[in-house]
Amino acid sequence: RRPIKSVVIDEGFGCLDEPNRQAVIEQLRSLQSQLDRIILVSHQEEFYNAFPEGCHCEMVDGATKLSVRGR
Repeated sequence: RRPIKSVVIDEGFGCLDEPNRQAVIEQLRSLQSQLDRIILVSHQEEFYNAFPEGCHCEMVDGATKLSVRGR
């Protein structure tokens, strides 16, 4: 049996209200010490703002602009 090293979550929390999004953010923070990598895709800015490392994609003049922080 092999331990889980990484988790990928793609738009998994779009239906949550703000208190429950905050609860998920706290759970993800607690998992950071146990996992090598957490990849979270979300259209909700509060997930991006909650973590010091991340990528932000946005459309600028018809092209995708990628910003990376925390590396």
